[in-house]
Amino acid sequence: MLRDIEEGTCSVLEHGYLARVERPHELPRGRRQVADVGKSGRIYRDVAYRMPLVVELDGRLSWGQVFDRPCWTASQVGVLLQQRGWTGSPTSCGAACGLSG
Repeated sequence: MLRDIEEGTCSVLEHGYLARVERPHELPRGRRQVADVGKSGRIYRDVAYRMPLVVELDGRLSWGQVFDRPCWTASQVGVLLQQRGWTGSPTSCGAACGLSG
């Protein structure tokens, strides 16, 4: 977990996304807490992929997508990444994986 914090996870939700969605489904490694400029000044993006795609992890909706439906979420993020040029695909995290296309 300390390595994950060092990589930029700043909340339980962000760590859950890394540990339950991104890593086990072999999605590309996102960059975390990437500085950007928003309407109100400097902001930090939760997960930024190079494709480009940004994943913001906020609120109850993200919580369910990370902790209740991580395989489904990996599938959906995989589709978005593929639409932006990723040539890979999410992989199953195990026998009970709910990964669907």
